[in-house]
Amino acid sequence: MLQGVDGLETATEDARISRWHRQSMIKLHCDAREGLPSEVLARIKPKIEKALKVDVSAYKGKSFGTGEDPWEGLTADTIPVVYDDQLPLMGMPGYSIAWSGEAEDSADAQSALKSSIPIFFGMMVLVVIFLFNAFRQPLIIWLTVPLSLIGVAVGLLLFRQPFGFMALLGLMSLSGMLIKNAIVLIDQIDMEKREGKDPFYAVVDSGVSRMRPVSMAALTTIMGMIPLLTDAFFASMAVTIMFGLGFATLLTLIVVPVLYSVMFRVPTPVDAS
Repeated sequence: MLQGVDGLETATEDARISRWHRQSMIKLHCDAREGLPSEVLARIKPKIEKALKVDVSAYKGKSFGTGEDPWEGLTADTIPVVYDDQLPLMGMPGYSIAWSGEAEDSADAQSALKSSIPIFFGMMVLVVIFLFNAFRQPLIIWLTVPLSLIGVAVGLLLFRQPFGFMALLGLMSLSGMLIKNAIVLIDQIDMEKREGKDPFYAVVDSGVSRMRPVSMAALTTIMGMIPLLTDAFFASMAVTIMFGLGFATLLTLIVVPVLYSVMFRVPTPVDAS
């Protein structure tokens, strides 16, 4: 049996139609040839928004710039990246742009953490209060936690890492490690005071006796983070934990005894040298 055709017509069609919330869209993707994605976004975001004439006046009631150019002074932080947020285009009804990729994922993750962090930090405070059945010891412990920010800032600047989602996770983990170190030191002070030792010598001897275990525990954690420095995804978290824990551990061994002596009004013995 013979089969044939009486004509052939060729036409082009889209091989792939991208949609976002069931709306047709044009998706542009780019990878940074050099530098961090956050640095590239900060450089191109205001230029693209100005070129497309994003309706900045309609964005959450904000108004930017002065005079005839409403986009004057527009920066990457002026209109922050918000998860699942669309920016309408001026003079083009029905058209809008949206920022996605790493910036949107980070914004989504951080917004989810903002609602849960206070709850869990409150639970951590209550646990420490129940542990000591007092308020001064937990206050001393939580006053040492911000000390880690000094080391974190230095480490991120030295390694040129952004304070993104992974760094935030590292900072949250770091707070737990510092609380543990302070609990070990303060519990040793209270234990030696209960045994009848003079408060001043209890503070001094506890700092000396706990220095080795606290330092070794911090050192092993820091060494365990070293292999992650070469990983692009975990590098910021590793730097946060390494520098924050190392710097804050040294300060904890100094600041915690000082705060304890101040809050408990520990007198200095006459024979102390």
